[in-house]
Amino acid sequence: MANAGLQGTTYSARVQARKANNGNLTFGIGKISNNANSPRYADSIYSFGTTYLVVARYKFIDGAANDEVSLWINPSLTGTEPTPNVVLTDALGTDVTSLSTIAYRQGSSSAASFLTLDGILVSRTWIGGGTTPVELSSFTSSVVNGAVNLNWATATEINNREFVIEKMISNSWTSIGSVAGNGTTTTPHVYNFVDNNILAGVQQYRLKQVDFDGTFHYSNSIEVAVTFNESGSQPVSFSLDQNYPNPFNPSTTINYSVAKAGQVTVKLYNQLGVEVKELVNEVKAPGKYTVHFNAVGLTSGVYFYKLTSANNSLVKKAILMK
Repeated sequence: MANAGLQGTTYSARVQARKANNGNLTFGIGKISNNANSPRYADSIYSFGTTYLVVARYKFIDGAANDEVSLWINPSLTGTEPTPNVVLTDALGTDVTSLSTIAYRQGSSSAASFLTLDGILVSRTWIGGGTTPVELSSFTSSVVNGAVNLNWATATEINNREFVIEKMISNSWTSIGSVAGNGTTTTPHVYNFVDNNILAGVQQYRLKQVDFDGTFHYSNSIEVAVTFNESGSQPVSFSLDQNYPNPFNPSTTINYSVAKAGQVTVKLYNQLGVEVKELVNEVKAPGKYTVHFNAVGLTSGVYFYKLTSANNSLVKKAILMK
């Protein structure tokens, strides 16, 4: 964060990532960019090729040179504020009067780590806020009795008025129904919605979670490939569910279904598209199947698993976090 424009700026609460001497990834934070005592780094225990949530905070405190910067790495966003991994105060840099800009840049060193930034969220309070947000633990689809069944579960909820079910129709997300939420609760709940109006092809769905104050959030979309039997009267599915749990360590479960008898493969790939493990390679009859996968021997990181049968294929992302 910066206390001036992007030209000639002094950076405060400056987060840095680097390769440590032990070969691992580490994160650090500095109170002010030109102070010799910062940044201070967390333990060198993190892995390259892995997604991390990093939270930085600049806290204004009355007095001279006593503002505080803190850094969290993969904190829990539910409940009260956890203890930070790194805290800097007092003489480790002078205080600033305001913060006006967020900026990021690649390090100038030829050995600088290459990082992918998925997004930035700015807040004046801890996201958990002492309460629990709506935490979606699963969202799956299947074809049952001629209809698409959508099933999802929440681990916790706060101010959850309803879930609006949206379907991709003619390249536009369209509301097809809603299910009431459970307000505020720390008890897991399971929800279901049935879509009876389906056609052959890939059907896409997502959830729009709406709070009592009108605030809303979208889930990731899921899809199910629908084909019909020879008479054209009953649909059967070709589908691939999100693995659960995800992220996982070291085991996870993958559910899938095939619509027609034939050779079926489920293969795991790394981020470079290199096949690292074959989970299934055999002839399957139409139906639902489960793969229990143990990632012993694989390093932490993002992987992709691909279901293939005849001319159909589906791909999902899985995150291994050891």
